[in-house]
Amino acid sequence: FKIELQKVYGVQTSDAAAWAKHVPWNSESLDVRKTGSGLEYVVLASGDPTGPLVRPQDDVRVWYEGRLTNGEVFDSAYARGQAAVFPAGRLIPGWVEALQLMRPGDHWLIKVPSALGYGSAGTPGGPIPPDADLLFELAIADVQLVD
Repeated sequence: FKIELQKVYGVQTSDAAAWAKHVPWNSESLDVRKTGSGLEYVVLASGDPTGPLVRPQDDVRVWYEGRLTNGEVFDSAYARGQAAVFPAGRLIPGWVEALQLMRPGDHWLIKVPSALGYGSAGTPGGPIPPDADLLFELAIADVQLVD
């Protein structure tokens, strides 16, 4: 066997300073960008501007943390110490939209309105209540282009 190391992924940590600055979320902040759907985001860091944009058919390796608007964490790849791999087009609509605006190395905070998240159903049995807007820290570690 011949093995070639192509990439090393380190454990990432959530950006506490960014959360402290932006929660509670202020939609009128000059840092906040908005899309026509109601998705809002703050760019914390940008990856290579020539890197590939994420497409719905691609798989993405992401570090993320999800919080309710009161700051309560409901899910965190950072806390688990392991990035997650998802099919970019099979997530809540707010993530699908945000990911298609991002490239590897991009690191954002996003506000997903309820209509682009779990809507009036929430997540039955918890932890996301009905009609909840959600906040996520989202960093793209890698994209696997799928044709």
